[in-house]
Amino acid sequence: MEELRAFDSDRFNFVTFNDMFVSGGHVCLELEILDMSLFEFLYQKPHRSMELDEIRPILYQVSVTLQLLQSLGVIHTDLKPENIMLLDHGKQRGESRSSTSAWRVTSLRLSWAPTCRHNITGLRRLS
Repeated sequence: MEELRAFDSDRFNFVTFNDMFVSGGHVCLELEILDMSLFEFLYQKPHRSMELDEIRPILYQVSVTLQLLQSLGVIHTDLKPENIMLLDHGKQRGESRSSTSAWRVTSLRLSWAPTCRHNITGLRRLS
């Protein structure tokens, strides 16, 4: 996680880590507040589908994040709509919540497995 903090979270589309601490033997991460997952976003749309011009920016942002993870020797092994978190930038601009231009991928949900410091649920290190 410390390696990721060295990178610009806005440029590489991952959640901003505010703080990290141990409480009751558990590692706790304080993260920025996110709005919803891609799954929840799709569920709110009519016919639960998206147009190609809506999908392209999301796929581009996800690919930027995956390229960064690959450069760090990490593979995300649980990529699905529930694990792609979105941040609504349209709130400040008064745009419709159904407009994808208002949304930005901000995280591929990553979580630590409590048994091993270097094992990340849904992620694997490249050898």
